[in-house]
Amino acid sequence: QLAAQGVTTYTLGSSLAVSAHGTVDFYYVGKEAGYRNVFSANGGALSYNTGFTPTFQNYFGSPISIGSMDVAAGSVLGFGFCAYNGRNSLVGCLTNAQNDARGINSFQSIALNVTETVAWILWDDSGAGPDDNHDDMLIRAVFRPRAVSEPGTLALVGLGLLGVGFARRLRK
Repeated sequence: QLAAQGVTTYTLGSSLAVSAHGTVDFYYVGKEAGYRNVFSANGGALSYNTGFTPTFQNYFGSPISIGSMDVAAGSVLGFGFCAYNGRNSLVGCLTNAQNDARGINSFQSIALNVTETVAWILWDDSGAGPDDNHDDMLIRAVFRPRAVSEPGTLALVGLGLLGVGFARRLRK
């Protein structure tokens, strides 16, 4: 199903960042894991918990919205994952920023497939060992850029408004 979405490869050992101001919308798409995995973003303000069962969840047809967060140009996105075993004990957590040092056969890692405005964030909780299949929790992030007015543009708009006000005053 990932291949049908255009996801045929992914990158390991890097972090996800944005190059422009905007908003990122996060969606839960599914999992194939016996662990309970938790995705959180924006300092914990956004969160999704897969629960332990069922071990396979598929929401490709209707992804579950986790929420949105505003981001600044050049920032590394603030998100991460935590995994809990069948005894509900924390196995480990990993943030996007920490993922830079991860590679093949890492214990817990985040894989990324990124296009211009969509990133697939694929979590490997290492419940079956370092299998690097990255299907333990699937998140889709959609970036919506936001235009930021430049100071010169704001000055021109301000001058235009002053001109309109002055013209009205002259008419009176």
